[in-house]
Amino acid sequence: MTGATTWDPGLAGQVGIVTGAAGGIGLETARLMAEAGARLRLVDRSDAVLDVADELGADADVRDLAEPAAGAEVVETVVRDIGPPSFVVNAAGIQAPRRPLTQLRDEDWSQLYATNLRAVLNVCRSAASRMRPGSAIVNVASVSGTVAVPGLVPYGSLKAAVAQLGKGLAVELAPDGVRVNAVAPGYVRTAMTRELLDDVERGEQIRARIPMRRVAEPVEVARVIVFLLSPLSSYVTGEVVHVDGGFSAQ
Repeated sequence: MTGATTWDPGLAGQVGIVTGAAGGIGLETARLMAEAGARLRLVDRSDAVLDVADELGADADVRDLAEPAAGAEVVETVVRDIGPPSFVVNAAGIQAPRRPLTQLRDEDWSQLYATNLRAVLNVCRSAASRMRPGSAIVNVASVSGTVAVPGLVPYGSLKAAVAQLGKGLAVELAPDGVRVNAVAPGYVRTAMTRELLDDVERGEQIRARIPMRRVAEPVEVARVIVFLLSPLSSYVTGEVVHVDGGFSAQ
């Protein structure tokens, strides 16, 4: 039980939305929240989210958040079917092919922007107006939004925007008792990074650059997300917590 919690994060009976819940960080976060007794709506463009929801006893919404109206529709259906959300985790994201910025195609940028930033903004905007005091939002940013990574300039730029979006929203929502934070993972073993990390030479090069000399497992990021949702972080808002094995500290 790699995802098992040893403390009560105080999510029992609370309504939560997790995007990108079919795999990786979103999936492990959903597992931890389900174990804590949260009532979840899991969102992903992949049909695999249906199996995850069945496993966790949650509701599922197969939806491509890159569509302009999708974020608001997700929140509206949750409010209608379950109730106002107390917690939102924006973990959905995509990666474009690694290439220099000078070789970026307009269609790659448009797709990255629609999924990695606009969708986060739309979910946050719609959820924020429904959230009550004590609620919390956690957005998944990236270490590449803090430390420049060649080949990932567009991705990193949008993740930096996600971090700043959270800071601004945190200040605006603080008087309403709603907290907003972000996590910035480094290299994490997910489907998105599998090909890169499985390459022996490149994988070793990456691990050599990380002070802890290993990449993270998704559950290690998920645990930080759940902490930021919980009452244990009740005075933490507007933060970007790096979960990167010390990569950004160098």
